[in-house]
Amino acid sequence: MPGVEIHPTENLAPKRHLPGSLWLLQRLPGWVILFIGPISTTGVVWLLRVIFEGRLYDYSRASFPGDSILFVYLLCVKQLSEKEELPRSFFFEKIWHGVTFLSALIVTAGMYGFALAQGADRARFTLLPANVYHFFVQLVLSYVVISSFPVVVVTKNKSLQCLAIACLVIYTGLLAYDIVMGNLGQHVK
Repeated sequence: MPGVEIHPTENLAPKRHLPGSLWLLQRLPGWVILFIGPISTTGVVWLLRVIFEGRLYDYSRASFPGDSILFVYLLCVKQLSEKEELPRSFFFEKIWHGVTFLSALIVTAGMYGFALAQGADRARFTLLPANVYHFFVQLVLSYVVISSFPVVVVTKNKSLQCLAIACLVIYTGLLAYDIVMGNLGQHVK
């Protein structure tokens, strides 16, 4: 057609498909990560506690505040993975995600097994529906947070990088506080 220029499309290569947690984060809308994420973790645990235990308790600072902070971190990772061209390396391939998931599974199963092996009240408590669900949440969040961390390391966007790292530092601080204060074991008689 006269007056229409056709430009080469060499810069319009399709965006690389990322594996595992990065694939999932790219497909979820940001509002789902920020709002549905904490509800599907802590919210469901709270609901299961009320239904099956008849009471709501949550002594942990790393619980709802911590989960919310982790979902802010995941939103940062989503933004970074969508806006930047990530390098081709081990950390952005299926093998990294497989190894990370397997590691998270082993650690989570080990913690669950350790809790069951303590017997008596601890074992009974560990088998409650809210705690079984919590271990699956722990598995998924451990995998997603750890497997996506390389995105934060290689980014050129310093503001999102700092926010993501701050989220991890705050969550780690909340978890450390809970461990030191004994908040994670107050519910076991």
